[in-house]
Amino acid sequence: MTTPSRVPAVLDRLVATFTTALPASVAVHDGPTVTADPLQDVVCVGWDGDDDGDGQAVEWTQEWAGLGAGRKDESIDVTCVLICWDGDADVRATRARAYELFATLEAALRADPGQGFASPTTVAVTGGRLHQEQTADGVEVRLPFTVSIVTRI
Repeated sequence: MTTPSRVPAVLDRLVATFTTALPASVAVHDGPTVTADPLQDVVCVGWDGDDDGDGQAVEWTQEWAGLGAGRKDESIDVTCVLICWDGDADVRATRARAYELFATLEAALRADPGQGFASPTTVAVTGGRLHQEQTADGVEVRLPFTVSIVTRI
């Protein structure tokens, strides 16, 4: 039996890849999580970090790979976020730390563009945004980004 979608396996693989690539001080979560931990650096796979957002984790499309092939090409866009918080007001330093961690994530994806899936599969960061907020509790830098996967199922 063929899989109807690689989405579940892709989410698992991204969590594992990011957990392995990042320092132990960075928490990696599968989707949004509720925690009382005052974590400074967090990555969430399948969430954009916006508590007021719609919670969309993944968008995907499929099309037949050819007549009679019985195979489909699947395009998957996974929403992820890297959040860095600092108890002081230094936006520049917090932003620099966020982009340093982001570079580590992207390097892990570039090191294995197929992420262990059968060929033809490509996995890459394809876009992102920068949010900066200064609050009474300190500065927060949030980098929502998209990891795009093209694969055959």
